[in-house]
Amino acid sequence: MTKLHIAFATVAALVLAGCVAAEGPAKSPARSGAAQSATGDAKDEPVNEVESVAVRVLESFPEQLHINARGQANSVASDARLRPRGVRDGVHEFDFIARLPRGPVTMMMGPITAHHSMTRPPGLRGIRVYARNNSVTERVK
Repeated sequence: MTKLHIAFATVAALVLAGCVAAEGPAKSPARSGAAQSATGDAKDEPVNEVESVAVRVLESFPEQLHINARGQANSVASDARLRPRGVRDGVHEFDFIARLPRGPVTMMMGPITAHHSMTRPPGLRGIRVYARNNSVTERVK
């Protein structure tokens, strides 16, 4: 019976390998925000979820903002950062992204943080940070 199990497992592995090879290289979805890194061995992807955004106004001239985002991402994600997206109605928007290695990765989630500093622009009303599954907005006074 052991030989039968080994034979079945071998056939199943070959079938699965053929299915993956038949699909060709993975293509990134148009709206995923994915961008391949310069090295080609990793890609930038949105983190799964933003849990909190904190904005601290530093007393300086001109005033500086320090933005801290916390969230959940794949446990092998690295190099987390807030990438400026644009401004809408006085709210500065950022994509919360991290670098993931190419190929199969573990599906375990873990905490991740990113920071961004900038000069306070005139008319600033808030900061919004986008992840794959949600966004969080923090008002700035």
